[in-house]
Amino acid sequence: GLCVKLGGLREGRKTVLYVSQGPPTNFGFGQPNLRDDMQEVIDAALRGNVTIDPIDPESLGMAIREDSRSSLFQLAAETGGRAVVNTNAMEIGMAQVLTESSAYYVLGYTPTRSTDDGKYHKISVKVRRSGVRVTARQGYWAPSTKEMEAAAVAAAKTLPPGVASAQEVLQTGEPGRR
Repeated sequence: GLCVKLGGLREGRKTVLYVSQGPPTNFGFGQPNLRDDMQEVIDAALRGNVTIDPIDPESLGMAIREDSRSSLFQLAAETGGRAVVNTNAMEIGMAQVLTESSAYYVLGYTPTRSTDDGKYHKISVKVRRSGVRVTARQGYWAPSTKEMEAAAVAAAKTLPPGVASAQEVLQTGEPGRR
């Protein structure tokens, strides 16, 4: 729900700091499997231009569940975030997260596809300059024709004056604020 809400805000990078030891995505035979739920979170983040930076509060050397830790790396990799895990120096990882969320480029392009197919499309971002680290999403979800029509209907609705002014206040950014 958070990724969907953030996706509705103005354009630009939105970051979620997810402090957790990681969701156990596979409990074993006969138990609930959270892989589908986690994929829904990733899909919502990709649709909303939301980066997820998982932070594992466990220090280096603590007993871990590998499936939980791998889910943290998956969240970061698939949404363009940074996983801060397996460290006793959290301040270094957090400084990197803040630096990356403060200085970034948003690249846009017009896809060559001619239909609104509602499918996932892979992308690749490369630079020629040596020594530069590129962190980018691995792809995007194209809206379907049905989603585009629903968005047009929603955009055409007139909001009550109180709601419209409240949204303007919430969407106003403060310069220099992280």
